[in-house]
Amino acid sequence: MKSAQQYIESAPIPVKETLQELRTLLLDILPAGTKESIIEDIPTYTFKMKKVQISYDNQFIYFHPGSSPLKKAKISNYVIVKQGIQLPISSEIPTELIKNLLKEYVVDEWAEAYILMEEIIQNTPLKKERKWGTDVYTLNGQNVVSWMGFNHFFSIWFFKGVLLSDPLQVLIAIGDTKVQRQWRFSNVGEMDKKSILAYIQEAIKISDVIIPKEERPEPQHPAELSEFLKANKDVKKAFDKLSKSKRRDYIEYIAVAKQAATKAARLEKIKPMILEGKGLNDKYKK
Repeated sequence: MKSAQQYIESAPIPVKETLQELRTLLLDILPAGTKESIIEDIPTYTFKMKKVQISYDNQFIYFHPGSSPLKKAKISNYVIVKQGIQLPISSEIPTELIKNLLKEYVVDEWAEAYILMEEIIQNTPLKKERKWGTDVYTLNGQNVVSWMGFNHFFSIWFFKGVLLSDPLQVLIAIGDTKVQRQWRFSNVGEMDKKSILAYIQEAIKISDVIIPKEERPEPQHPAELSEFLKANKDVKKAFDKLSKSKRRDYIEYIAVAKQAATKAARLEKIKPMILEGKGLNDKYKK
């Protein structure tokens, strides 16, 4: 691989999508002047004689911040391996955890912005909850707004931002999201309390609007999996009862294996898990 982007593009879906999200997050967080390259055959980000790397295999994505941050951090929800944390492919990127692991490299210049946002939120009925490693402000169980400071900007995102009128024309869509929208600031001086509060108040008004989810179609079954299920009717019956996300994980787990022997071994491995109604990554979810 000659570049990080080429490495990501060569990965299977949904690994590609999650890797791209992780790469974008790192480029936002890491200091200006960080060099992106391929070292040891994986994407590497070097700065101040230190390096951060990302990689993947057939089951997991790995974030490697180096041994020093891992020794200082208290990590209970993820497996530590290869001087990095192991992330299930189907899980959310733990943004706040990654930012904390990099805090010895990154100076948080947004303390004032966090204070300002807390002052604004006090004038709303929103409740602060901890989700996906960050603070999310909710109303009646609905996610409404959240925010975070990155290296180059401070971002406020609205979970149903696509429904906002956006009179200042400041909201942007990030990545493949259809519904969420972000409002970015390059410095605290750009953050007008009155305008931000108006956007949050509108977000509160539409928080109970239900937006139908666009479900991803189930991937085509690899021939080996189809034959296996046909030959094992009890497994097929249990497989059909699984949630769509669990079935998708199993389908992709078999599909990404390149060798026939590997596919056969994986089918035998997942057979008891399917019969028990378990998902491929259940043991990593807490």
